Amino acid sequence: MASSNLRIAFLFIVSIALISFLITFTLNNNSQAGGLNEKDVNILIGKYIKENPKEIIDALTQYQIDQQKKQEEETSKNISEKLNEIQNNPLDPIVGNPQGDIIIAEFFDYSCGYCKKILPSISQLLKNDPNIKVVFKELPILGPDSYTAAKAALAVNQIAPEKYFEYHSKLMLGRYRGEAAILKVAEDMGLDKKAVKEKMNSEQVLSIITNNKTLSSSIGIRGTPAIVINDQFFPGAIDLNTFKNIITQIRSGKDK
Repeated sequence: MASSNLRIAFLFIVSIALISFLITFTLNNNSQAGGLNEKDVNILIGKYIKENPKEIIDALTQYQIDQQKKQEEETSKNISEKLNEIQNNPLDPIVGNPQGDIIIAEFFDYSCGYCKKILPSISQLLKNDPNIKVVFKELPILGPDSYTAAKAALAVNQIAPEKYFEYHSKLMLGRYRGEAAILKVAEDMGLDKKAVKEKMNSEQVLSIITNNKTLSSSIGIRGTPAIVINDQFFPGAIDLNTFKNIITQIRSGKDK
């Protein structure tokens, strides 16, 4: 929300600067005919803004819509080119049916509130639909605890992949701070805490996170959660009904 407000403020300033430039340019070109001075220009700008606030707001809104559409189109293009890396990296944690016709790839952060909200929907989909594959793309961008949690989760996946989703869910639903607390969750699940700690700092685990960051950047992902369902991109949180509707539409398209 704060980022959106900053963009609006920036666009407003740019639009005013553009209006100022156009008026000044016009007046300068007519200076030989007794053009107006700078004070007159400022008065004209103020008058235009006061008399046409809706036009300025509409122009800014349309600009934002056009830019967002352009960005989404570029992201969709990038996803098509990187789809195999998104869906089929053997080092990524995978839950559900590896041969599922629906592949949900989620770029997420354990400290992301919206990522936490998605978890129940993911769990419900996995429970009720035997043909869904979920790929978890660890993308810790919200601080040291996120990074530690991502490393630990990837370590658990390598040591005991059948326990990854349980561990993932506990970290996502809890508020664990610091390495000791994060490792304690693994220990309480019957995992070897020492082994997890060693594995989480391995070159392979660190490279998975680095590669995910590089991949997300190349696609155009700028925050979490970011979801790719088959080849369709959905920035932000999705509720269960939206998930179901998207999946139904994808499957209906396949049947045609």
